[in-house]
This record gives sequence, C-alpha cells and structure tokens, in this order.
Amino acid sequence: MDKESLNWIANLNSNLYKFLRKISDNEFSYCRYTLSGDLEDKNTFWGLCNYVFATKILYMINKLNKIHDKEKENLYQNILKFTDKSGYIFDPFITSLSLYDKFKRHFSKSLNLRYKRIEDIRRAETRQSFAALFLLNKKPKKPFLNIPYTIKGVNKYLSSFN
Repeated sequence: MDKESLNWIANLNSNLYKFLRKISDNEFSYCRYTLSGDLEDKNTFWGLCNYVFATKILYMINKLNKIHDKEKENLYQNILKFTDKSGYIFDPFITSLSLYDKFKRHFSKSLNLRYKRIEDIRRAETRQSFAALFLLNKKPKKPFLNIPYTIKGVNKYLSSFN
C-alpha cells in the first residue's frame, strides 16, 4: 500500500470526527446529511438517519464516550422524536409517498406491496435506531410490541425477507 493510502487510513478517525463536527450544529442539536447542503432544512421534520449514523460513527471511532453529556442527550432526544404511538422509530420523510408512488397507488390494485415496503422500511429504521440508543446506553420511549412472539410468528416474519 502506498504512503498516501496509509496516511489516509491513519487519519480516518480524526477526519471522521471533524466531519461530524462540521455537519452538526450546537452540540448535535441538529445534524445535516451533507456538508454541501440538504434537500430540506432544520425546520422540516426529517433526518433520523443523520442522528443514528452520527451516533454509530462516534461509537466506531471511539469518540462516543468522549463527547459531552449534553451532546449525547441531544442525539438521544433527536432520535426519540421520531417515535410513533406504536413504538416504531422512523422518519416519515423517508416513507412519505412520492408523486410517482401516489400515481401507482391510484392505479394499482397491489396496495399490499406498497404497505409491505413501508413496513419493511419502518422496521429497518427502528432496528437501526434501537442500535444507536443502545450505544448511548438509553432506551426507547415505549416498548416495541410489533415483534412476533410465537414460533409460527417468528417463522412467518423471517420467511417474509427477500
């Protein structure tokens, strides 16, 4: 491996930390998705993945336990604000219907497929959010009850994956 590549790897942790600091505002009270700008701003209810990924990256580069308690609390609260009444933690901006989806929905008889896709996205976001909460040593607001508890239910759930 060349020297430039080795230097890049050696500096990866500190560069990732600097990047996270640049995309976050005010002790992680808001995290942008990119340095160059997002499709939406901080006034739009969106960005769950920004907080989840920031938490997970901080953990992977061994900085999560080195940030201030206020910063951890902001990450936690920002993840929790995406919790719905069923205990799912998901970003409604991600699962909202696009114009194309609205058109397909209007003319399609396969609404179950659309629902399944949204359900899969919400479950995936919830799992990722729970992982981030675990890294923060925190718990969700409410228990997630949408988990199969019987052998038949677990088998049905597992067989539903592609």
